[in-house]
Amino acid sequence: MNYNMDEKFKNYFQDNLKQVFLYLIDDCNLRCVQCLYKLDICFQVEKKEIAFEDAVKLISDFRGLGAVKLTLMGGEPTLYGIKEKNKPLLELIKKSKELGYEYVRIDTNGQFNSDLLEQPEFQMLDEITFSIDGPTSEINDNIRGKGSYAKCVANIKRAKELGYNIDITACISKELIKRDENGNLYLDRMIKFAEDLGIEKINFHNLFKTRNTKRSFYREY
Repeated sequence: MNYNMDEKFKNYFQDNLKQVFLYLIDDCNLRCVQCLYKLDICFQVEKKEIAFEDAVKLISDFRGLGAVKLTLMGGEPTLYGIKEKNKPLLELIKKSKELGYEYVRIDTNGQFNSDLLEQPEFQMLDEITFSIDGPTSEINDNIRGKGSYAKCVANIKRAKELGYNIDITACISKELIKRDENGNLYLDRMIKFAEDLGIEKINFHNLFKTRNTKRSFYREY
């Protein structure tokens, strides 16, 4: 083991730990209205990311406890090592496979340079989950930022062409439970939108109300 772990923690998870979520970086290139971390991101003086050596040690130790599935998250994980042309991210994906992780996935907002999809190490991913919050640019961009819909859809299409396993995550907002001019729920259109892109799986996240924004966006449950 690279790190000293509490014996109770180690004994509890040994051979019982199956999945690990690793937050690589605090920074993000979007400021989505519903984001729980938005205020932290906006007011950080220094953007922080985990050191590559520490990330490798962590996934190695968790693999030793039995983890077989790894999810890379942020912030926006495709910003990890961006100044080095994503070399740390690509090396980490490769290393995770060498360590024996059976399923490695990444959660992304889809705003990355499409060249990343061409990298051999990135193609080792077993799944890419794209976050997009509406079947139209008007709905999505009002939530996630101008131009984010077009960029994300372009990367989804390119990833699909390259044979990646893709799914979509969408947050349920008030806009998605409205109906269009033909009486169709935008929530239903979101499912059709994914289907038209050749995506077989879509995850819907319900939201709880927070004080992070004055905008009336959230659906209350």
